[in-house]
Amino acid sequence: MMRRIFVISIVSLTAVLAVTYIFIQEEPVTLAEEKSAYKQNGEFILRIKVEGAEPDIIVHQSLQYIGEEPVEIKHRTPLVSVSLFHRNHDYTGSFMSRKMEKGDIHHQDAVAITVDEKGKQNLYIQARFRADGDEMEIDHVEELMFN
Repeated sequence: MMRRIFVISIVSLTAVLAVTYIFIQEEPVTLAEEKSAYKQNGEFILRIKVEGAEPDIIVHQSLQYIGEEPVEIKHRTPLVSVSLFHRNHDYTGSFMSRKMEKGDIHHQDAVAITVDEKGKQNLYIQARFRADGDEMEIDHVEELMFN
């Protein structure tokens, strides 16, 4: 009789632990707070906004021109690169050309990034382009917290 109670207790405890483990594993990782930031280099402003959307984060990015005279920018794809996992940025394809006037904003499609780990992570953002033939680069690192 005692042995039967012991076996039932062990089986019940194992089942409770297994169910608890499953619920802990399925808990989604969420962005602790939305972030907005900008960084200026000369006559250009890189703007970003990070929003949570389980299980992803959504990163909006744009480049604004604030100079007085019109300028032609040339860039590969993407104009603004975003990475949560590493500092490396990949630019592909042929150069694209775009004329910008004072106040113009070049918006890119938002980027969705799946997040698996809780804690602090760095979001690396880089805009790389040529403005009237001059090489331009705007780098920004935004620290994000995930719960």
